[in-house]
Amino acid sequence: MPSRRSLTTVEEIALDKGETDEAIADYSHAIELSKDYATAYIGRANAFADKSNWAAALKDYDVAIAVDPKDPTAYNNRGTAHQNAGELDKAISDYDKAIALDPKRAAFHFNRGLAFHLMGKASEAFSEYTETTKLDPKYAFAYHNRGLISRQKGNLDEAISDFSRAIEINPSYAQDFASRGLAYLKRKQLKEAIDDLQKGLQLDNRQTGAMIGLGKAYIESQAFDQAKPILDQAIRLDPVSPEAYLQRGRLMEGIGDLAQASSDYRTALSFDPELKEAKEALSKVLERSKVVKIDPAIEPTGRLNRVALVIGNGTYEKATTLPNAVNDASIISEALRRIGFRQVIQVQDLGRQDLLAALRNFRELADHSEWAMIYYAGHGIEIDGQNYIVPVDARLLTDRDAPDEAISLSRFLDAIEGASAMKLVILDACREDPFNNSMKLSSASRTIGRGLARIEPEGGTLVAYSAKHGQVALDGTGANSPFATALANRMMAPNVEIRKLFGLVRDDVLAATSRKQEPFIYGTLGGDDHFINPTQSDDTGH
Repeated sequence: MPSRRSLTTVEEIALDKGETDEAIADYSHAIELSKDYATAYIGRANAFADKSNWAAALKDYDVAIAVDPKDPTAYNNRGTAHQNAGELDKAISDYDKAIALDPKRAAFHFNRGLAFHLMGKASEAFSEYTETTKLDPKYAFAYHNRGLISRQKGNLDEAISDFSRAIEINPSYAQDFASRGLAYLKRKQLKEAIDDLQKGLQLDNRQTGAMIGLGKAYIESQAFDQAKPILDQAIRLDPVSPEAYLQRGRLMEGIGDLAQASSDYRTALSFDPELKEAKEALSKVLERSKVVKIDPAIEPTGRLNRVALVIGNGTYEKATTLPNAVNDASIISEALRRIGFRQVIQVQDLGRQDLLAALRNFRELADHSEWAMIYYAGHGIEIDGQNYIVPVDARLLTDRDAPDEAISLSRFLDAIEGASAMKLVILDACREDPFNNSMKLSSASRTIGRGLARIEPEGGTLVAYSAKHGQVALDGTGANSPFATALANRMMAPNVEIRKLFGLVRDDVLAATSRKQEPFIYGTLGGDDHFINPTQSDDTGH
C-alpha cells in the first residue's frame, strides 16, 4: 500500500524479475562509466528494493546522497528502505530531510505519516495524511489510512467519509471497500457492511480481515449458512487467526453446536490467551453445556494442539488420474477430526503454486503446535535419490524440470519443522512413475526410481511411506487404497503408540495386498511414547 514494494504483487514481481536483474546490470554499467552518477545509484537501489534486498538498496542510497545531498528523492527512497527493514526512526529522519528539501511533495508526507502510523503514533500520522490530501486531493491511500485511524478511535462518520472519498478516487482498490464495510459493521449497519465486504472480496478474495468481518456480519444478521463457508475460508488462509476462530465459535454456538464452539474458543485462546471475548464466550458455552467449569485462561491441552494438512491430488493434467486420492484424503481427514485434532485442513487437486501456498500457510499453524502432520495422496517421483511430490499441473518433459514443476519432499519437512513434540509426514505416493514413458533424461547416468527413495529425517520426525523403497503402492479395488483404509482404521483405536500403530498398518496392508506392498517408516523419536489418539486421561499425547 504505502511503498513501491507493497503495491506490487508477488506474481508481478516474479514476472518482472528478469527485467529487474537487467536493470541492475545496466545501472552497474552506468556507474562503472561514471562513479559520481547519483541517478544511477538511485535507480540501482530502487531495483534492489524491488527484490527486497534492503541492505544493497541502502548502500546505494547512501552513495547517491553522498554524491548529491540536495536530492530529496534519495532521502525519501532511503526512508522507504529503512521502513521496510523495520528501522522506523531512521525512516522518519530521512523523510524529515526529504520534506525539508521539498515540502510540497505529497508522497513524502504520506510516507512519513505511514512511518508514524506503524510506530503507533496515530495523531502524528493523522496530521501527515491530512497534509497529504491538502497537497494532493486525489491521494487515495492518504484518505484510506486516515480513515483507519478515525475508525480505530470510534469516529465512524469521519472514517466512512474518508473511505468513501478513497473509493471515488480509486474504485478498484479492494481494501477501501473492506475498510468501509468494517466501519459500517461497527455502526451496526449490517446491510451496508455486507455489501461493501462482498465487493472488497470480489476485488481481492484473499483478504482474511474482510472475510472475518463478513462472517461476523452474517452471524449478526442470523445468516448462519452464509457465515460458515466464509469463516472456514478465512481459517484456511490464516490458520493462526484468533479472531477467525472466535467468530466461528460464535457461529457454532448460534446454531447449537456447543462442542465445536468450545473447541473454536479454545483454539482462539491458544493463539491469544488474553483474548477477553474468547474467555467470556468459552465460560458461557461451558455453562450452557453443563460441563465442569474450567478456567479458560489455562494453556490448551496437547489434544487441542494437534494440526494436520491433508492433500489429495488425483486429477492430473499430464499424468495418470488417481481416482482414490481424494477419497483417501477424505477418510484420513475424518479420522483425524474424530480423534480430536484441533485443526484439519483438507485440500485437493492443487497445482504447484497452490500447493506451495498451502504448505506456507500450514507452516505458520505448525509453528504454534505440538503435533504437526501432513498426509499426501497422489503422485510422487524419485530422481537420482531426490523425492518430489507432483502437483496436478506438472508436465515434467525432462528430469531437469522437476525442481521447477514438482515440490521437493524437503519442503514438506520444512512445513512441520516448528512443531514442538511430533513432526509427521505420511506419503501415499509410492506409485509407478507417472511420466515414465514421456520424461526425457538429461544424462545417461541419471536414474528414476521405482516408488520413493529412502530418507533419513532428523530426530523427532517420522516419514511414513505407503510402500518401502523399491515397491509401489496399490490403489486397491474399492473407494480407498489399502494403506489409507488401514491407517484410518488403526488411528481410531485409543492409546496405540505411534510406532506400534504403523507396525499394525504394515501388517494390515501386507495382508490386504498379498504381501505385494509393505509400508515403511523412516526417522527416530527417542524413548518417549507418542499417542496419536490418547485417551482423555493421557491427554498430552506423549
